[in-house]
Amino acid sequence: MAAWADRMVVHPELERIYDLAAEDPGALQPEEVNRFLIYIAEIFIIYEGQYQMYRQRQITDDMWLPKRDILLGYLKNPLVEA
Repeated sequence: MAAWADRMVVHPELERIYDLAAEDPGALQPEEVNRFLIYIAEIFIIYEGQYQMYRQRQITDDMWLPKRDILLGYLKNPLVEA
């Protein structure tokens, strides 16, 4: 998870795309939309593993529920809904 977030520090352009996707997704260029969706797909893969751990009771509600809420927020983004 840390490596995923660290990429924004190393690549400021990715941070700009991520922020713009959250604030004004329609302002992204097509290639920026693709980069954003790939980035979000990676977080879904990470969280899928954590969800499996939650289902197997390896992590608690206190650990899983905030992550679930973040994922639900991503699903509300018009770029991800499409």
